[in-house]
Amino acid sequence: MKKINIILIYVFILFFSSCQKQSILEKETPQVYRIFLSGNTNTELELLFRDKVVATSLNQGGIAGTIYLNTFGLENPEIIIREKISQKIVGARKIDTSKYYQELLVFYEDGKIYSDRIYYKINGFVLSGDLEFLLDGKLIYEGTSKIELSKTILIDGENSRKLEIRKKGETEILLTENINPKEKNQSISFFFDGKEMVKDIKMDPPKNPNNMAISVQFKSTFNNPNSADLFFQNKSEIDLIAFTRKKGKENTSRGTPEIRVEPEIRLTIPTNGTFVNFELPPLEDQTLEYSFDILEKGTNNIPYILGTNSLSIYGPVGANQGRFGSGIIVTPGKSKLLSITDATRTSSLPKKHQLAYIKITDLSDYLN
Repeated sequence: MKKINIILIYVFILFFSSCQKQSILEKETPQVYRIFLSGNTNTELELLFRDKVVATSLNQGGIAGTIYLNTFGLENPEIIIREKISQKIVGARKIDTSKYYQELLVFYEDGKIYSDRIYYKINGFVLSGDLEFLLDGKLIYEGTSKIELSKTILIDGENSRKLEIRKKGETEILLTENINPKEKNQSISFFFDGKEMVKDIKMDPPKNPNNMAISVQFKSTFNNPNSADLFFQNKSEIDLIAFTRKKGKENTSRGTPEIRVEPEIRLTIPTNGTFVNFELPPLEDQTLEYSFDILEKGTNNIPYILGTNSLSIYGPVGANQGRFGSGIIVTPGKSKLLSITDATRTSSLPKKHQLAYIKITDLSDYLN
């Protein structure tokens, strides 16, 4: 009996020792994670783990590479980020212990750390003046005429950033956009006529597929009654009256006016820059295009008079009759976004006088 007890005690000791060794083995098992580093910085950075440098930024400011980290014994493992020269700690990134493979994004710009980036596209057209574009109050771009800007914008978590547009040299903000940190690709389009900003203008297809849809706005440049040429009598609306002429050819002969379209095509447009929508039917003669005159709404009267400082040799303001100015060629099924303003020229026939004609800026390609 005594012998049996000794054997049992020996077996128990062996079993206990085995369990103890297994427990120690489990605790010492490495907890390794594979981490892919990606990002960019304008200041040299070091990444630390367990107080040791495990990665540094590249010469060109890039952050790239793969590291393997053993988190054994750490409850909340994280990578510390610091400036290489100043040794200033600028941020930290937690290691997700539920994933063996993970990506760590690090972006550092002007003393601030960011965790991701979005891609922002700005398309626009500036008819007059220069614009400045600001990100969180900092100037990032300035331009005029056609604006095509693709920008990588850094973000931190769910904190939004702010894009603002203003006229160069002024403080008044024309347009403010809050940038959503959850949308990877974002864009805006705009049109600025020198005074008013219009955002995200929609171009719908024509209801009749044989026609061309146009969205159009008008503002006069002749707003000074004391000018040396013309003065636009401030009407709230004007009519554009359609003529036809040979494609791409202004008629320089005052003796032969263009042909006014019958039945009449009369497009009523506000003079404050508001966009309105119309459809133009195609012309049967494919060698022709539309041209237009500016008339008072509902009449055949010209809404211009001579400025008070115009030359006395001029007679009354004459009718353009579709001769000069921009034309429109209809492409069935297409849509156009147009900005119309006015200009003047002098004609000597039958008597020296001035006339007004339209100038068209096609915004369709700029704002798509």
